[in-house]
Amino acid sequence: MYELRNEIFIFLKEESHALATTFENEVSLTQLAYLYDIFAKLNQFNISLQGKDTHLLQLHDKITAFKKNTVVKTDLLIKNERCDNLPLLKSHLNSQSDNLSLQNTDECDMKTVMCSHLDALISQFEKYFSEDMEKHNWIRNPFVDNANAPQGFTSLEAE
Repeated sequence: MYELRNEIFIFLKEESHALATTFENEVSLTQLAYLYDIFAKLNQFNISLQGKDTHLLQLHDKITAFKKNTVVKTDLLIKNERCDNLPLLKSHLNSQSDNLSLQNTDECDMKTVMCSHLDALISQFEKYFSEDMEKHNWIRNPFVDNANAPQGFTSLEAE
């Protein structure tokens, strides 16, 4: 939608639709660029979870890495206003003639909105993928420590 913003604006303006002003508003376009990057990352992540020859532990590792990466992105936004991991947002901010930033604007504090969105995304991942996988580490590498084998295994099965 971001890439078609000019065409959408022209169409909405010709139809005298109230949403046409949204595509003139730089704050709304900045939020649209942010959402474009986030959904692109989520789609890429979703594709990486699919396919043959995957198992629960691999998927859990990918989900954990995604959550940690999202925390890093949030920290970078909060501390330095760096959005290197969000290329379209970065490009959009750099292309603005009035040096639009993520700081307070007349309408909202975009940095706060984006950080709260990323925090909500992390908490949703925690909600749906909260299972502790440490109890399954014996499957990952059964030769490291037999003490972590599940209860009920005989000593022969644990070995």
